[in-house]
Amino acid sequence: MKRAWLLAVMAMAAAGAQAEEPALTDRGISFQLKGWNIQDAFNQGDETFFVGYIRPYYAWQPDPNDMFYIQGNLYSSNRQGADETSIATRREARNFAEIPEVWWRHSFDTDRKMFYVGVQRFDDRTGLWWDAPLTGLSYRIDSTLVKGYIGVGDRSSYLRTDYDVDDPASNSALYVIGQLSWQWKLDHFLIFRAAHREDKDNNYVINNTYEPAEFEGRPIQGNWVGIELQGEIHRHEYRWPRFEIEAAAMQGEQVVYRTTTLGPESIQIKARQETDLQGVMGRINLEYVWQEDQRWVVGVDAIYASGGDATEGGFRQTGLQTNRNPLYTTSLAGSLTGEALRLELSNVILAGGHIAVSHQDRHEAFVAVRYAMRAEEDDEVLLDSVLAPNGSSDLGIEIDVAYGLYLPVVEQRRGLAVGGFKGKQFMVYASHFEPDFPDPLTPVNGTVFGARFLWAF
Repeated sequence: MKRAWLLAVMAMAAAGAQAEEPALTDRGISFQLKGWNIQDAFNQGDETFFVGYIRPYYAWQPDPNDMFYIQGNLYSSNRQGADETSIATRREARNFAEIPEVWWRHSFDTDRKMFYVGVQRFDDRTGLWWDAPLTGLSYRIDSTLVKGYIGVGDRSSYLRTDYDVDDPASNSALYVIGQLSWQWKLDHFLIFRAAHREDKDNNYVINNTYEPAEFEGRPIQGNWVGIELQGEIHRHEYRWPRFEIEAAAMQGEQVVYRTTTLGPESIQIKARQETDLQGVMGRINLEYVWQEDQRWVVGVDAIYASGGDATEGGFRQTGLQTNRNPLYTTSLAGSLTGEALRLELSNVILAGGHIAVSHQDRHEAFVAVRYAMRAEEDDEVLLDSVLAPNGSSDLGIEIDVAYGLYLPVVEQRRGLAVGGFKGKQFMVYASHFEPDFPDPLTPVNGTVFGARFLWAF
């Protein structure tokens, strides 16, 4: 009886201590400065331009079942569209403040089932499917062997000071997306993805006039499905291979509008053309890793995205992609298609190799070399502007390099670490694209250089 009473008192004390447990928080900030030097872009002379941003975030978990997260962004550039691609056709300056993420999460079953509402991002490590935020709802599961989510929302940037002049393509589509990852064997994952995009701005009227800020000239709607197999085979302690193999298909429709500019604030619709889209995308990344005093990675990678013809368009991405990821077994961020060129995956073949090295979780570096080609010579290649057919399949070669320094955490941070890193990280990088096609109207060779600093505290 005495023992039972003691156990009851201990249980009540534990419950009280748990109820009084302080809220968990996480906070951090990132700074980035990036510059481009474009040689003779569109035959308008050499040009150098810059973009910089400051992004603070804060996460608060008042109890085990609820979390609130907000991230801000102060952005400045002397060229519109500079952060999306190195050869954007829009020229005006761009300065704005925004809230790219703000959401509330409620967890069920000890964080294994979660409901999100707000402006939120979804986990896709490569950035090939989605990396831009959606405003909507999602349901997510997170267990040892199975992880996944389904979300519905609007591709939006409503919480921006320059929303009224923002790129209309960012505010024009409703999405349903989903991903399911199954660890079918130790360190081996089978991943399924699917998406549906319903475009809301594809019914402009011929001969009517519209403001440029409200007009999207090439809206897309369609469906995407994909499967990915990734894994690592630890044959023994010091050396092992790893692989990523992915395939995807899409089917949809694109509407292309031909317009006439009547003035700085008015364009007129002259013609409307519908094109069926149907295509496939494939990606492979093979690496060999060995761990001695340093961790070395050597790999080869390739991407294929089908093109189209005169009557049918090829593969298009979802519109949520950035094509940016932590490159090749490192924590360094970069683009799978090259930081200087930043191609969209349509009518393109990319192939190359890379070497990465890290030392004691303090230093990381990589070098990546890629060659880009058209999949179909008579189809265009997509950037922020369009490279029209020029009778050549060759596009050019790009070299990317980066170095990262990670400062150790002096004290154990009792936080959430939702920002994806702890302590302080510093990275510098550079990228150069050299074209290999004869068309004098679209020279796009250029160099990108930049630095980034992240600080979680």
